[in-house]
Amino acid sequence: MLTVLNKENQIARSFRLGIGLIEGYEEGRTLHKPEEVGEIVARWLLEQRKCGRIYLPGSITKSKMYYYGRTSGSLIVEPVVFYDGEVSPEYNAQLTDEEVISTLQELAELLSTKLGQKRIYLRYNGVFRILQR
Repeated sequence: MLTVLNKENQIARSFRLGIGLIEGYEEGRTLHKPEEVGEIVARWLLEQRKCGRIYLPGSITKSKMYYYGRTSGSLIVEPVVFYDGEVSPEYNAQLTDEEVISTLQELAELLSTKLGQKRIYLRYNGVFRILQR
């Protein structure tokens, strides 16, 4: 039988980072693998935990983003990954929304740098942000 650990009503605080896997916009662009994102996130989680900083566990899902190019008007299909999670009511209930957003922005900055991305999309608690380099 499963037991409920958090007996108070806890509001779910979901987050999602959307990360493109193709660098830049020119021909011959580098295509990153979803596993690279997983390795970056895993190292970040380990380092955050080791240093006693906030860490936000989650899962990585492969997907494809469909959109039309602003200048070309043609359909673009880009491989992406999403890093999704919940702020744990057991381990991170004391965190403020500002602390969570700041931590997610730090991770987004790392991913942006390592993967050559100009934009990372952040959703937290129903609020959508576009983080641009």
